[in-house]
Amino acid sequence: MNVNSFIARRYLFAKGTDSIKAVNYITAIASVGVAMTTAALFVILSAFAGLRSFNLSLIDKTDPDLRIVPASGKFFEYNDSIRRIIYQTEDIRVAAPVLEEKALLRAGGKQTIVLVRGVDSTYTGILNPDEILLTGQWLSEGYPYMVAGQMLADKLSLYVNNVENPVYVVIPAKSSGTFFKENLITRPFVISGVYQLTPDVEKKYVYVPADQWRQILQTGPQMVSFLDLTVQEPENIKSVKEKLNRALPSYLKIKDKLELNEALLKMLNLENAFTYLMGLLFLIIAVFNIVGSIIILILKKKKDRFVLSALGMDISDIRKIFFHYGTLLILLSGGIGLVLGTLLVYLQKHFGWINVPGTYLVYPVEFKLINYLIVAGSLILIALISSYLASRAVKEIKEKV
Repeated sequence: MNVNSFIARRYLFAKGTDSIKAVNYITAIASVGVAMTTAALFVILSAFAGLRSFNLSLIDKTDPDLRIVPASGKFFEYNDSIRRIIYQTEDIRVAAPVLEEKALLRAGGKQTIVLVRGVDSTYTGILNPDEILLTGQWLSEGYPYMVAGQMLADKLSLYVNNVENPVYVVIPAKSSGTFFKENLITRPFVISGVYQLTPDVEKKYVYVPADQWRQILQTGPQMVSFLDLTVQEPENIKSVKEKLNRALPSYLKIKDKLELNEALLKMLNLENAFTYLMGLLFLIIAVFNIVGSIIILILKKKKDRFVLSALGMDISDIRKIFFHYGTLLILLSGGIGLVLGTLLVYLQKHFGWINVPGTYLVYPVEFKLINYLIVAGSLILIALISSYLASRAVKEIKEKV
């Protein structure tokens, strides 16, 4: 057995004299801080992993596999040439045209700006009504119906099938482009259903029949904002995208789910990185409380140091003792914290005690091997650096004696 490690373990678990007991109390408090901070860091990373998976699951549920959009401008013509390319491309299961434009919604004295999406019956192959509708039913072509998000329905006090109090869609006339009263087009819609997704989506998008929306916008029957596609097999998305890129005209481009949600994914990654750095900072502060207790222990162990020197140990060997002591203490505290963090994540995952603020959704958490590696790696690195710095105090003491 390594003598330095053996002595370090004796220091770690020995009760000691009354003066050493005071140091042990300080060390125990600092160790609890390290354990709690390590647990908190793991819980936060697991929560962000769950939040990311939750958002990706919503993306899978609501967004198409591929979307064809104009390279410039707001609309393009979905003509026979493009239809032929779509139909001749293998593995495409659904192609749903969407006409999207910003509009003002008014209902009962309340109003807000939303994006109105005009869709036809093919769109149910992109967005499954059975999975998202909270109440009511999906759209019927030829009728002035609207499907709104839950947050928007609450904000404007919208109710399903309320014919007497419809919601009004207001846009500027095509010739004016202004919101002066005499230049506005106003059309009533009846809420046929309310969907539930994320609060941001629920406040942002409403769906109406494409034919009704075309009449209001005064656009041609083939004009669309984008074309949503679903692919038969997910593993073929990349190859389908490449085929379409070669076949479609240059004024169109194709985006996949990651490109469509690039801003969201960047935001999630940035928040995850920022939160990790904040947690790491708190962990470093907690660990350096232990560094202080190690230095105090070195001061209290002066006599032991002289005995060890008399037995033939040089200054580097004595440093190694306190280096091992600090490393063992920090890793033991952090290990306990990691176990505690795992327990907390397990309880949240299986019992769902904490909800997303303002909703009834259970806050998502997820076990990821990478989170264990990040926390353990950070802890080991901090333990090695801080223990090395603390062990250098032995030299300073020697010079003063």
